Amino acid sequence: MLENYAVNIAIERAPAYLWSNIQWGWVLFLTFFSFILGAFWHQRFHILGRIWSHENYPQGFPEKRSMNLRLMFGSSALGHFILLTTLSAIVSRHGNSLGLTIGLGISVVFVLATMAPTYFFAGRSWKLLAVDAGFYVVLLGLAGAILGNR
Repeated sequence: MLENYAVNIAIERAPAYLWSNIQWGWVLFLTFFSFILGAFWHQRFHILGRIWSHENYPQGFPEKRSMNLRLMFGSSALGHFILLTTLSAIVSRHGNSLGLTIGLGISVVFVLATMAPTYFFAGRSWKLLAVDAGFYVVLLGLAGAILGNR
């Protein structure tokens, strides 16, 4: 009886509580920041970028690639916006350390746990998974710490 009551209260109140927690300005800023971090993360002038380039293009980076840039960047922006909005709803006003912990937890439990099977089914390497998942560990950990204090 008590469990049913608690679940009903949580269902009725949680969405309003979570929506009011979202720090929209910070979510937009961090979505934009994710592109700056991603651009740095994947550059070939440092070790992570070199590993990423080599694992994706073992024969060398192609001169001409056919990519749908609108789809690539649009889906990245939308995905990061949704991810950061959810993180903000969960961690806002709970402090930096809890925000950091939850951001890191989400990156491992949800992001890494979903990326790993996909990468291994596609025949991608551990190195590429480490670089790509590492991006989200850094992004969500940093975002969690920032949003937790807002």
